Amino acid sequence: APVGGWRVGHAYEDGRIRLMLALWVEHLWHCAVAAEPAPAGSMWCLREGRAGFRALAPDEARARLAELLSWYGQGLCQPLHFFPRSAESLLESGPAAARRTWLGSGGGVRIRGESHDAAWRILMRGVADPLAGSFAGLAQGILGPLREARQ
Repeated sequence: APVGGWRVGHAYEDGRIRLMLALWVEHLWHCAVAAEPAPAGSMWCLREGRAGFRALAPDEARARLAELLSWYGQGLCQPLHFFPRSAESLLESGPAAARRTWLGSGGGVRIRGESHDAAWRILMRGVADPLAGSFAGLAQGILGPLREARQ
């Protein structure tokens, strides 16, 4: 619902990257179909704080949606090397952090890596290094605009 020029919503979840991607697509949709002027932005009240995105011009939002739909189409034909948590770690802290997020950690308190997910194990079987090749480009292409628009 619009409040003071902002779209406001809520989700009783924390701000994990999968939720942020879903909210990003919703935000892009609303910006893409908005009559000029676009809303000031979108804001969600989450279980552990707030998340929001600045408004985008309708043409820019449509271009971002087209990029995402293109990757979605590619992903329907063959697995994309895009792993949300590892991609977020790559953009925030670099390749070593992405690899830790992908593999997890050993030791006394074991943190499961994204690679332990059964779906990723099946999709990436036979792939020597899922974080090589197109991973970094997809991480930047998919999460870069989201990160730039976050408020």
